[in-house]
Amino acid sequence: MKEKNLFNNFNILNNNEIATAILNNTFGYLEINQKYSDLLKYNDSDLANASFFSHFKSSDTEKVNFIREQLIKNEFLIKEIEVYNSENKILNLELKASLMKFNELDYFLISLKEKKNIFKPFQVSIKKEANYLEKITYLKKILKEQNTYLQMISHEITSPILSIKNLINVLNEKTQDPIDKNYFEMIHKSLDHVLRVGGNLLEISELESFTNLEKTDVELKSFLNEILEEYTPIAFKKNIMLFFNSSVKEFKFKIEKEKFRFAISNLISNAIKFSPKEKMVELKFELENEKPKIQVIDSGIGIADEQKQYLFQKFSKAKRLGTFGEKSTGLGLYIVKEIIEKHSGQISFETKFKVGTTFTITF
Repeated sequence: MKEKNLFNNFNILNNNEIATAILNNTFGYLEINQKYSDLLKYNDSDLANASFFSHFKSSDTEKVNFIREQLIKNEFLIKEIEVYNSENKILNLELKASLMKFNELDYFLISLKEKKNIFKPFQVSIKKEANYLEKITYLKKILKEQNTYLQMISHEITSPILSIKNLINVLNEKTQDPIDKNYFEMIHKSLDHVLRVGGNLLEISELESFTNLEKTDVELKSFLNEILEEYTPIAFKKNIMLFFNSSVKEFKFKIEKEKFRFAISNLISNAIKFSPKEKMVELKFELENEKPKIQVIDSGIGIADEQKQYLFQKFSKAKRLGTFGEKSTGLGLYIVKEIIEKHSGQISFETKFKVGTTFTITF
């Protein structure tokens, strides 16, 4: 096949447990892995100069055009499809596909997976419990594959974005033009936003893939104070005072440290983001019935009544700009709630529009 081994640097074909192929910008095959060959019962030579869409039914023109348009528009695509294998057998598959760039050229990464109706009602039989176990195992496998795919895509997206950020920093240092510097700052913020979205999606994938977190004993007071101090430079830009309030001497609590850090960091970041300058953000830690109670309190813009019901939803409709125009992903508080609940805790909030908000975590 033409350009064979072009993608060795990506290390994504032969190390992938999913049937995967790389197409050129006209949707012709460049390379397939063994899983892909086994699924469609083709080898490399069979697919030389062949189009991915040659497997579709001739009556599927509308579906083919939709897939083509979505990928050209650089949309990540998940879609059910029916295609022929080499034995002329129809396969019901799930297609995942996205655009990749390499050496300034466009390519398409696709994966195929057999589609099974795992939600079909189970027949009543003496094997009922075994069937349930089989379905649960299959669901876990799906989540694992999804997580692998997201990590792979995230890696391929993150590396070039970091390279662009470094280049922007170099250009920014070399210019004295304030207009150019402003443009570079805007680009930098946009790239940071893309990285945050990618990071949040990965965090969601991990949380939804694993039921239990690996927790260790952590001295909570010093840990919380450490997280708050990390936000001093960001708060300084808005002349916001950060205040840690706790009379607890020492308290150890079992947490998954990095996940818990993410949750508390997100609440502090939001408090700063939605506070006007020269206000105060307080992180309060106390014990209630010998269990931790953590509050993040701000004197910010508050949350409007019509937004409250959406606050903890994935891709929340409650997302808005901060007081300095800071962007939100609409994912952060959904992740926070998932993390706290996986620690057997609850999160709630009290807010008054244009007065401030308090988020409370209890266990």
